[in-house]
Amino acid sequence: MTLRRTTPLALATVAAGFLALAVLGPGAPKAGAQTASASACDGVTVAASSRTVRRGGRVLLSGQACGASSASGTGGGNVRIKLRKGRRWANVARAAADSSGEFEACVPVRVPSRTRIARLQVASASATRTVSVRVSPKGSKKCDSGGSQAAPPSTGTGSTGSSGGSTGGSGSTGGSGSTGGSSGAQTPPPPPPPPPSGSLLRHDPATNADPMPLWNAIDAQSSSRHQQFSSGGPSGSAYRRMTVQDGDNFWGERAELGYNSRLNGLGAPWGTFFLYGENDRRVTEFSMRLPTSFPINTNKWQVVMQMKQTGPSSNSGGTPVLALEAREGKWVLTQSDSPGPSSNTHEVWSTPATLGQWTKISLDVTYSPDPSKGKVQVTVGEVASPTFTTFTQKYETSPAGQGLSVGDAIPSHLRMGIYHDTSLPGTHVDLADVRVSA
Repeated sequence: MTLRRTTPLALATVAAGFLALAVLGPGAPKAGAQTASASACDGVTVAASSRTVRRGGRVLLSGQACGASSASGTGGGNVRIKLRKGRRWANVARAAADSSGEFEACVPVRVPSRTRIARLQVASASATRTVSVRVSPKGSKKCDSGGSQAAPPSTGTGSTGSSGGSTGGSGSTGGSGSTGGSSGAQTPPPPPPPPPSGSLLRHDPATNADPMPLWNAIDAQSSSRHQQFSSGGPSGSAYRRMTVQDGDNFWGERAELGYNSRLNGLGAPWGTFFLYGENDRRVTEFSMRLPTSFPINTNKWQVVMQMKQTGPSSNSGGTPVLALEAREGKWVLTQSDSPGPSSNTHEVWSTPATLGQWTKISLDVTYSPDPSKGKVQVTVGEVASPTFTTFTQKYETSPAGQGLSVGDAIPSHLRMGIYHDTSLPGTHVDLADVRVSA
């Protein structure tokens, strides 16, 4: 799709106008970055009870399928589950979602003998989500609830929204630590104290050939679009390569690491790499290399990093609130046009890009949907941007997603890789030493 862009803005001056206009805007777009289609909620979220399944065994899938087929668009109806077999998807199970959209299904995993990663597709009437599990002779063979491995139940009226995204340095979130909604008398625990300044909260040194324990999703046409190299990175270190090929279609032409759900906290099982909560100040650092063949001289959108609003929420779709692009010969920091629903983006700041060499990139961000409280400053190599005061998170719209209230800040999550306009040629990006610090 073609995204409309405007010239760089005096962000502090106009952001308040965006905030006011967004309240009157339409419903949120369907989940998936850079998409403009409309949906009443965040589509499908899904978690597996086990990350490794015995070949021929079964795995319990649970989650929420908003808009499955109910008149209200918030739940109910049937969920269809398919298993990837060679070049086709085969129907393997069906589940009934309740009125809130929650579902469970015991799914057989019968794949060819050489298959190591089984891909399962969960589809409601309005959205689809793919989840992957390892296949191993030593994996589980029976459906098991897996405790915290399944998506937690709805928290009902007891959630606080913004606390659901705070990592607090402990590797857990308010969303995954909720009381489960089983008793109205229970209250959520107080948030943990903030980590000391300078604390390393999350790190991917790329030394593990399997990115799943940290990232929990390879959002690409095939898991083979991810490669790991034990040397050749900055100072000879390990690095990862994300490749997109012409014709790939995984919610668009993309190959990214990142899991779009805040419900299970961080990392395995089925959590996201990192959650950025309201009022948190976090420094995200990584090294990236664009190949000499990279299509850098295009004016089409070409994202290499996203700080994307998470699901389940009504405002998790549309353009990412913050992103780094590589186009027009430059590294370009972009921002969604509004902290409310928006499918357009504008340039905040840019600096020339050099192909074929490692570039260290750092984003120092204070997260807030309030344009007077959010701040962002980016450093690329030796070049630093000004500090911009502007919104750096999205806020929730109606109907509110699990653990959120209308108007709450939506925690963002980190995505790394390549995602671009389908008219651009296939390419790859290399990334190394991804760090998030307080």
